[in-house]
Amino acid sequence: MVSSRKEGNFMIQSGSITLLVHLLINTYYHIIKKYPQRAASFIIILGIATVVFFNGRTAVTNSWENNTVKMVREITYKCLPVEQNSVDKKVVLRLDDIQAHAYTEISKKIITDTTNHNMKLVLGVIPYNFPLDKPINKVLKKNSCNLELALHGWDHFLSQETEEYEFEDMKEAEAASKIRDGKKILEQIDGQPVITFIPPGNLISDETKKVLDDEGIKYLSGDSQSSVYGLDATTFDFQNNKLIDNEEILKRCDEKFSQNKFCVIVLHPQDYLTDDKIDLEKYGKYINLLEELRNQQIESITFRDL
Repeated sequence: MVSSRKEGNFMIQSGSITLLVHLLINTYYHIIKKYPQRAASFIIILGIATVVFFNGRTAVTNSWENNTVKMVREITYKCLPVEQNSVDKKVVLRLDDIQAHAYTEISKKIITDTTNHNMKLVLGVIPYNFPLDKPINKVLKKNSCNLELALHGWDHFLSQETEEYEFEDMKEAEAASKIRDGKKILEQIDGQPVITFIPPGNLISDETKKVLDDEGIKYLSGDSQSSVYGLDATTFDFQNNKLIDNEEILKRCDEKFSQNKFCVIVLHPQDYLTDDKIDLEKYGKYINLLEELRNQQIESITFRDL
């Protein structure tokens, strides 16, 4: 009886192996060969299926499953554009101060959660040393189809002597050089031309404005006084060091909507930090803002979409 059972198990396992080999061959010719970018995904999934089959398991632990799915996405999945309907109310979510070796985790979280809420972002990127930060470059490339990379100065320098921001009193030649160099760095990330300039501190000299057209900049987004596409609302009150209520943000945007205009909402990664760590209570307010925008059927756009 024992011998017979072993023989039966051997026949079942042999048949299972034959079936798996047959499935592997057919999958290669019909799927992997046609879609090579999915090869890694297939191998990982097949490995999991084999372990589950031969061990008689019907499920794996949640942590293992989540980590595996995350790994598959990291390796194989291309950026999937968010799907939005054509609506009258539109906002630009402008996330400033994306930079090398600073605010990386919260920046990644904001980018990921915003796209998961089916919305786009305009990123104000500080190009100085940016190529040296591989993790943040990877995140931007992965989500590139839902992002617009805007030039946020060169190094966002604030003079301690004059208390002037980088482009606040800059001369024409220097401005042209820094904008040109900054564009080259950002355009290497996603291959898209940089057409938006966000001056540090939202302040820009008349000399800098003169070179924008020559450098291919179509949209200047500073404050409402210095630019047509300036901020209409912001998530943080720097003067009082506190977050602004979502009701106030939406109220300011409603004023723009009543004029048949879109609303520019400016936020920063550091808005949601406490002692340089992600503050989940603060960050929850941003998630609530995203949910409220969706509930009110407000669509997000980038300046490139205009």
